[in-house]
Amino acid sequence: MKVEVNIMKKLTTTLLAAMLVFSLGSSALAFSDIKGKPEEKAILSLKEKGIVDGIDAQRFAPNATMTAAQGIQLIVKALELDTGKVRFIRAPKASDSFPKAKDDVWYSESFIIAGVNNLPVDREIDPQQIITKEQFAEWLYAAVEKTGPYPVIQMFQLIGDEDQITPGSMNAIQVLLLTKIAKLDEKGNFQPKKPINRYEAAVLAYNAMEFVAKHKADAGAPAAPQPAEDIKISVTKDSEEFNKVTLSRGLMPNPGYGISIDRVDYVSADEAVVYYTLRAPDPTKMYPAVMTEVEASTTVKAGYKVTAAASK
Repeated sequence: MKVEVNIMKKLTTTLLAAMLVFSLGSSALAFSDIKGKPEEKAILSLKEKGIVDGIDAQRFAPNATMTAAQGIQLIVKALELDTGKVRFIRAPKASDSFPKAKDDVWYSESFIIAGVNNLPVDREIDPQQIITKEQFAEWLYAAVEKTGPYPVIQMFQLIGDEDQITPGSMNAIQVLLLTKIAKLDEKGNFQPKKPINRYEAAVLAYNAMEFVAKHKADAGAPAAPQPAEDIKISVTKDSEEFNKVTLSRGLMPNPGYGISIDRVDYVSADEAVVYYTLRAPDPTKMYPAVMTEVEASTTVKAGYKVTAAASK
């Protein structure tokens, strides 16, 4: 009977210890000053991965501004940048690329990696300088590109405070908006010159990390068969000898989409086939977000039944 009591005591003690560890582990991940915020889970995920830390065990300080050192470190860690296959004659130093950076401090390795990857960081930047949303966006975009490339239809998204954006940063901000890594505020503004805070930077870094992970997973998966596009055929009289045949893709989200007619084959005494090629938007160009009717026309001899087929 004594043995049974001891076993029960040991079992109870073990269960209590396990419950205590689980409780401490859950609370250790939480930050009281972001509890209930929309992106709380994103920030806790970054913390769990060792990408961000709080200013202490309980506080993240979401509204605190971010320095260049903190921003570069966050981007490098979130996107897992490294020096790749670069061979160095001697051990690299942060100050090789950024004279004002210190060597052998917590941010030094990230500055070395930023330099090797040619992130668009000003060589004369002070690591303790407060950075803006625009600066962080430009660095983040460049870092994402280093892990790519990724197909992006570069439609031009309207931004309320576009006139405040430095022209050289516009492409980076546009791509981050189009890929849903960034978003505008409730007034449709980006606030490019506003100092970015820890909360905003962490959310952007998390979204970028998720974007890269998703596209790498998609690239590794077998491609799903794409349904054939429904091309509409319209035939109207052009003359006594010919009819006008129009092939239409319908409304498309921007003028980058196209269709061209390659040839007409008269396959029988009363049937003609119109062969066409579809064009997708050029990912290197920017298009206005304007719904556009996409169509092309040719003539076919009168009296022929017309069908359409994609060129091979």
